[in-house]
Amino acid sequence: MKMKDYKNILKGVFFVIMFAWSQALAQTNADYNSAPPFIATAIQPNVLIVLDNSGSMCDQAYTGSYDTSGFANGYYYGYFDGSKNYKYTNNNRWEETTEAITNGTTANPIASGSFLNWATMRRVEVAKKLLIGGKGNPRSWNGSVSVKLDGETGCGSSWDFQKDHTTTAALIYPFVGDYRFSRNGSDDLSVSPISGGSNTFYTYPFSDISLPAGWSEYPAAGAVTAWDKVDESSSDSDTTYIQNSNTTSPVILGYSYTQAEPAGTITVTVQVRAKKTLSGGTRDIQGVLRIDGADYEANTQSIGTSYSLYSFAWTSNPVTGAAWTWNEIKAIAGSGNLQGFGVKA
Repeated sequence: MKMKDYKNILKGVFFVIMFAWSQALAQTNADYNSAPPFIATAIQPNVLIVLDNSGSMCDQAYTGSYDTSGFANGYYYGYFDGSKNYKYTNNNRWEETTEAITNGTTANPIASGSFLNWATMRRVEVAKKLLIGGKGNPRSWNGSVSVKLDGETGCGSSWDFQKDHTTTAALIYPFVGDYRFSRNGSDDLSVSPISGGSNTFYTYPFSDISLPAGWSEYPAAGAVTAWDKVDESSSDSDTTYIQNSNTTSPVILGYSYTQAEPAGTITVTVQVRAKKTLSGGTRDIQGVLRIDGADYEANTQSIGTSYSLYSFAWTSNPVTGAAWTWNEIKAIAGSGNLQGFGVKA
């Protein structure tokens, strides 16, 4: 009797072991946890944002000519909705409008949001737009006012920039034609004509006249051609530039004569956007005109470590001492002909 009970007990134990073994073979990866055993608690991952806060963030967000072909939606990104139009109102700000763009006037122009983004946005403003929606005013919405977006005013005059563009009625009206769009540190956008009856004309380098050793171009491309590195109507920062290393000889650049004769007294101005690459010490530059084969220098100006625009003006022809004539500008006068312009370090 005792022997029989013992055999039954063995059978029962054997059955239980086989059952448990069968269940273990049926498990899947979902039954396991891959967390290392030495991690006591699970924590949420941190998101680290690295944001450049150098002075260059005050520079323009978009360099080069207006061209939306590089954007999937066909619009420049920024404070303005690229698919909508904005009117400059008597509140001294651009406000969204459903008016036809051709209703714009000189005092209250209407422009596409995409074009305004191209013309006005700074890098820091694009970053703020992406991260927090922009610089709101008021900073805390109280429910009783509309929140407007302010431009960045902390950049200062060192980061003023300007862009030239041949506009159409679909971009900004009534400014149709060749216009310059300037953004200053006070968040002002200025629009000024550069041809078509204006008394101000801008021309850009068209050739190299004199390029002494000590001047370099970046990026280098075979034989040095300085003019095509500095012929942009708007700054491209350090994308293309020329640099002086060890000479006080000026670089002189040629230009083409395509404008009509301006009315009134003529002033010739050389504008240079420049910076020094080392802090400490003093670095000066001078605008230079080449007239009848000789170079005439303006007064020196000290430059800083951030890009700024420097202007050198001649209200009269330094050869004749008299007012400029249009024939001298066109280089067809008997003497005193302007041949080129440049800069001396």
